[in-house]
Formats: sequence, C-alpha cells, structure tokens
Amino acid sequence: MIDPKNFKDQRVLNRFRFLHPDAQRLALEMIDFVQSTYNFSPVITETVTTYEEDKALNRKSETHAEGRAFDMRTAGWTSAQIQTFIVTGK
Repeated sequence: MIDPKNFKDQRVLNRFRFLHPDAQRLALEMIDFVQSTYNFSPVITETVTTYEEDKALNRKSETHAEGRAFDMRTAGWTSAQIQTFIVTGK
C-alpha cells in the first residue's frame, strides 16, 4: 500500500506511478521490510525525474528519467541497519 508518509513530498509521490512496475514493487517491498524489521517509516526521496532535472544535477545515468531508479533516505539509520538491509533486504 502506498502511504504518503513514505515519500519526501507530493512531487515524488505523484511521480511514483511513472516508475517501472518492477521498481515500484521493489520500493514497496523495501518500505515493508524497513517498517517490519526496524519499526520506522523509510522515505523515498526521488523517483522519476526529467532529463532537464538530471542535467541540472549532473547525473551521468538516465535511470531516474527512464523510471528505473528511486532513492531512499538512510539518514538516521545505524550502520548495522544499513548492512542488514543490504544483505537481507528484499
């Protein structure tokens, strides 16, 4: 289930629907894992961007503009939480 609290702002939430379905599914699985494992709500900070936005950020990859990438904030996570998430996350 998509919950606005898991998105940095309305723009990021609105653009979530333009992500590739596999990326959407992965993001939702990641959110579920963090909530059930660490008992806090993670935040998706970026989803789909425009090519102009990518150029302004000097991105080298087009994965955000193509809907194949998203960013999740890890500020506030412990090193152990990040490591567990990488190794055992879905």
